[in-house]
Amino acid sequence: MMFKSKLATLTGALVLASSTFAMTEKPMACPSLVAIQGEGVTMASEILGDLYLTYNTSNYGTPNDWYFIMGPVSAQSEANALEKANKVLKTMSSIPFPQSDEDGNWVCEYPTGSQDLEAIAVHPQGTMSPIKMRQFIQHSH
Repeated sequence: MMFKSKLATLTGALVLASSTFAMTEKPMACPSLVAIQGEGVTMASEILGDLYLTYNTSNYGTPNDWYFIMGPVSAQSEANALEKANKVLKTMSSIPFPQSDEDGNWVCEYPTGSQDLEAIAVHPQGTMSPIKMRQFIQHSH
């Protein structure tokens, strides 16, 4: 319980500046890993101590805007978290299909080869914050 409270406090103020994505219909496909690997993860947000969420936003060559999120990454800094996440990203391979969650978001899960590290792409219904990103990672586990 203390972890959740501290996490909410730490990330609550870190609301990402993002536009609202209109959800009209199911995306035809998830972003390809080749497209995601080409851009990598470019941003990191500390969620507690030495744990980070890493992410990137792009359309990845699709008609939809996506958040690609990997985490939690154990690291000493944001730069170290990005380095570790991008290293894992280069080794991944899969072709997921978009699935809707209970909130109307479209989610694609990508196996990382590690039970402790999740990777997903989300086409959100609304805006995204670090707290919401963390919830996606928790729900996909």
